Amino acid sequence: MHTVLIVDDSYGTLDLIERCVHRITKNTITALDGQSAWELFQQQSPDLVITDYKMPGINGIELAQLIRTINKDCPIILVTGYDDMDEAIMTQFKNIFPKPFPIERFQCAVRRLLGIAGTAAKQAAT
Repeated sequence: MHTVLIVDDSYGTLDLIERCVHRITKNTITALDGQSAWELFQQQSPDLVITDYKMPGINGIELAQLIRTINKDCPIILVTGYDDMDEAIMTQFKNIFPKPFPIERFQCAVRRLLGIAGTAAKQAAT
């Protein structure tokens, strides 16, 4: 079963993203800040990370940089309300979704990055 780490300092956004991902895989772990996410990543080695950009302490870009020091291949999705990011920063992420994001497109990206498609995605959601 695939594990997804979801990180956002907003309870509402965290809950929304988790509900979207639960339609694909039930195995999610959540964190409300970058430091907790980094600790969870090291302990649980998730298959995918979905992170907010602006958070207190370690932000989403810093979290991605930390993750890359121990796992260069883990896909990371950035969810952000900001559009002023440097091109070099953007290359660290497999996908970047602006808030609010289109849920169907977001779920397609999650499925693709986890290697789940069609019937397998439906079976994972049940």
